[in-house]
Amino acid sequence: MNKALNADSTVSLSVAMLLKVGFLIFVITGSWYQAQIQFNSLELRLTELHSEVTVLNEKMANLEAKKVENLEEENRSLMQKLGLKKP
Repeated sequence: MNKALNADSTVSLSVAMLLKVGFLIFVITGSWYQAQIQFNSLELRLTELHSEVTVLNEKMANLEAKKVENLEEENRSLMQKLGLKKP
């Protein structure tokens, strides 16, 4: 074995390895937090979209009810004009 490697060089290699592992943990932790932030953002947006769809469904139901009412009224007036239904 080479005599150039001694206790001091082993310690410096361990410190380098410790720094690499620390950096790796830092990167993994940062990525995890970033993913959590993205998931929370997507969940919030999904909740907003759900409430918007609910409101739009209610508006569409009201519009459809008005349209049906208008068609029924038109049908009644046409039936009266034809004499098939009394006023």
